[in-house]
Amino acid sequence: MLWRRLLHRHVSAMSKVAVGATRIQASMQMVTTVGQLGGVATPLITGFLLDHYGWDSVLGFMVGISCLTFLIVLSIIEPVKISAVPRMALQPRPG
Repeated sequence: MLWRRLLHRHVSAMSKVAVGATRIQASMQMVTTVGQLGGVATPLITGFLLDHYGWDSVLGFMVGISCLTFLIVLSIIEPVKISAVPRMALQPRPG
């Protein structure tokens, strides 16, 4: 449960900084939909592979999906907020 809270805080904080509210809603809907479809499809696919081809095909399928997911995660480019004025210059000087 703790990891979910930490992940939720990180994802929501990063997404609010990076993009607008409309894009956040669309991306979260996409992630939720694909996650639910994967949760339904994976046991069906692995069951079919196990019945027809054995454990080697199931493990190969899982390795392939894991590598594909890793490549997709590597392709994500987080936007960087560029500021022309350093943060120290924005703070009022004492005195």
